[in-house]
Amino acid sequence: MNDSFDLLGYGLPPGTVVGTQSWSSHRDSVIFPSPDTFLPDRWLETHTDPSQLFLMHQHLMPFGAGSRLCGGQNLAHLVIRVVIAAVVRNFDIVSPPETNDASMSTKDAFVGPLYADRTAVSPDS
Repeated sequence: MNDSFDLLGYGLPPGTVVGTQSWSSHRDSVIFPSPDTFLPDRWLETHTDPSQLFLMHQHLMPFGAGSRLCGGQNLAHLVIRVVIAAVVRNFDIVSPPETNDASMSTKDAFVGPLYADRTAVSPDS
């Protein structure tokens, strides 16, 4: 009797530790439709099939998972709230006139170069 687990054609013996990382998991188009497209509406219940939304929530790992969970997750969430509130309160945020769909396309810094942000931020008048 063979107790190995078949993982994509590879037999894994019992007790084998298997891990993943979020970069490839978050780009699985079965779980996250159009994963390389900026679609914030995908997370709204009114725009997404409830079963698809549940599946996406199950597989979302922005800070890792399990024993490898990022220790700074709670601090990061707090800092994001404080920074967003400060920026919205103290600045007028305006997109430049040349903004279009092409200029707003996602640039993946993990596998490619970083691109400068062109959003104009100026102090409130």
